[in-house]
Amino acid sequence: MSMRMGWWFPLGMWACLLLVVPDGGFVRAEEREAIVVELEGMAARREAIRKEAEALDEERRRLNQLRREVEEEIERLQELNRQVEEGLERLSRKRSEAERRVEAEEAAKIEQLARFYSGMRPNQAGPVFDAMDPGVARDIFRAMRPAAAANILGRMDPGKAAVISQKMAERDVRVKE
Repeated sequence: MSMRMGWWFPLGMWACLLLVVPDGGFVRAEEREAIVVELEGMAARREAIRKEAEALDEERRRLNQLRREVEEEIERLQELNRQVEEGLERLSRKRSEAERRVEAEEAAKIEQLARFYSGMRPNQAGPVFDAMDPGVARDIFRAMRPAAAANILGRMDPGKAAVISQKMAERDVRVKE
């Protein structure tokens, strides 16, 4: 082998096998391939991370939109609840007013009947009270003067008079609002 070929050939071979790296060093071809594969893998991971970040950003936007929609729905439902409560309150007031009117009308009717039966003779009113509902009879007797009620009770069937007297002794359990 000649001298020229002897020392040049090995250098040429080494030059083909080595790669110059930025810091001035050399890398062999096998290592170069590993670095290229690793860099390609890093690029692929970077792209996957970018896509995942975009997907997360999109998901965050979607969740924010859903949160806004839920907050709006909550506000709408709170307003609806407020309106329902106001309506129920108005209805309750109207019902209370209507109940008071009905009770006043009933009381007026009972007062009128008490005056009417007080004006009758006890022997005529007694049989009418015998046929009457004991609760209604009790209410009428309560509206009468005690002497007039006693005279009519004395002309009634003793069993019916006892039931009405017992009802008169009971407390009035009607609940008034």
